[in-house]
Amino acid sequence: MKKWAKALSISWLPEWTKPNGFQNIKAIPKEIWIQLNQYAKNEMSKYSKIKTTPKGKYVLLLNYGKNRTKKTWKPLPYPKRKQLNNN
Repeated sequence: MKKWAKALSISWLPEWTKPNGFQNIKAIPKEIWIQLNQYAKNEMSKYSKIKTTPKGKYVLLLNYGKNRTKKTWKPLPYPKRKQLNNN
């Protein structure tokens, strides 16, 4: 937020920052808060989202031989890596 305030020529006051370094949103005046939010929305609209494949989850079954009758899931094969086309 300090970077956005600097870009908007707003001087950042020390009381707007908590002792741990985070912004104290309640201390920032509403007019300035609205300007910072609008600037952030404008910056975010410049970029586009990139779709990627989701991460897979793998488990290691301990004592699998003893609990074979309690299996309530279907094992899936290990997925092959897919190459993304960035053309």
